[in-house]
Amino acid sequence: MQVVRHHTRVPEELRGAVVALGNFDGVHRGHQAVIGQAAALADEMSVPLGVIVFEPYPREYFNPGAPPSG
Repeated sequence: MQVVRHHTRVPEELRGAVVALGNFDGVHRGHQAVIGQAAALADEMSVPLGVIVFEPYPREYFNPGAPPSG
């Protein structure tokens, strides 16, 4: 696993990847399904798989004083 923190720093070998984009605040069944579909497509296309998450989470960014959801 590689962590890339900015779109201008994506290594050449990871460019052209299929990505799952989301607010992955845990990897429950729904998230597993989204990532699994992206993985299947990446495999079919013979390209890398990526998962893009937000940092900070959108809730923390747009409403920093709110209590954590749960």
